[in-house]
Amino acid sequence: MAVGTPHARLRPGVLAYHGYRLSMARPRPRLELPDGVATLLLSFAGNPVVVTSPTGAFEQREYTSMIAGLRTGPRLGTHDGRLFGMDITMAPWLAHRLMRVRMDELADVGLDPAEVAGRWVERLRDRLAEAPGWAARFAVLDEELTARLTEDAAPASVPDRRVVWAFQTLAHSGGRVRIGRLADRLGWTDRQLQKRFRDGIGLPPKGVARVARLQHAMRLLEEGLRGAAVAEECGFFDQAHFNREFRAMTGLAPGKFLEGRRSAEAATRSGGQVDRVQGEVTSLLL
Repeated sequence: MAVGTPHARLRPGVLAYHGYRLSMARPRPRLELPDGVATLLLSFAGNPVVVTSPTGAFEQREYTSMIAGLRTGPRLGTHDGRLFGMDITMAPWLAHRLMRVRMDELADVGLDPAEVAGRWVERLRDRLAEAPGWAARFAVLDEELTARLTEDAAPASVPDRRVVWAFQTLAHSGGRVRIGRLADRLGWTDRQLQKRFRDGIGLPPKGVARVARLQHAMRLLEEGLRGAAVAEECGFFDQAHFNREFRAMTGLAPGKFLEGRRSAEAATRSGGQVDRVQGEVTSLLL
């Protein structure tokens, strides 16, 4: 496993680079939880990842490479134990500009990135695969992403700064800011705000707020707060409402989530990678 920090000119939109070369004796399932980032996954060896929905939201799909946006439900990824590739985590508004696609087309499951960005993705994957090591690959990413983001792009793919502000405000508040208040601050109707979020973020504002609130709740659970206290702190009606929402978004009860995170901590100590984004709860290794 290797982790790289994007060049300062790419931040804060591009969050991190992750490289991996795995050879395990058995399949390794990973439960991906709703988070506030988009992910571009590029495979160098062509080993597939099978993606399913624990809650039955979509049918099983198989990918080698994938670009995935925001989602409000979990997905389970399983591979045969052998992977060689990289992923790039980024803010959804940056992925909108990079991939030049409406972000609601990438919500929940994702697409093959070659179908979205064509030859640019194929060239990027080839350059990364041929580079002599992780440091060289991180340098290639800095170069290629900078070039892509400085090219002239269609106006529709350039993120609106007001949308970026509204998204960041919702995320930093743990989903507690009222959507109507955001629209008023921006001088938009609720319909205008929702359309701009679908295009540039992928989820409507209420969906972003749900993910932010879930992330806040999961961090509080890991800090040792009990369910009733978490429900009150995060603005749920009561603990029963919190439990229902938690299960709907993760496929797990809060107690099962904590058991899985303890196992994930052990994997981290033994050299595995669990969370792909600093400060967010993104995964469980099963």
